[in-house]
Amino acid sequence: YILIKAYRSKAVVDCKYKPQYKDHNPSLEHKRQLAEYTRLKSVYKKLKIPYNDVVDGIIVYSHQESPNYLLKEDLHRKRIEEYISFYKVGISLPVVK
Repeated sequence: YILIKAYRSKAVVDCKYKPQYKDHNPSLEHKRQLAEYTRLKSVYKKLKIPYNDVVDGIIVYSHQESPNYLLKEDLHRKRIEEYISFYKVGISLPVVK
């Protein structure tokens, strides 16, 4: 996983090579894995935030029709409804020619 600590943003990002996540929710296994990461004490210590704060969880999935970069505002567009502060975002992967 990757930690983001920027102005007003605190998140755990987990990358999955699952293009089907564009049209479907991530698997229960992947959502639970991200939930575990966002609740680790070590994550809160690295982010220097109190344990009662909510850390966003973001699943980044491969989607070749998406840009090959992410803007901060893209990270919170597609909510994963059954979890609090969980999101998903697609990004294009490099292509070898």
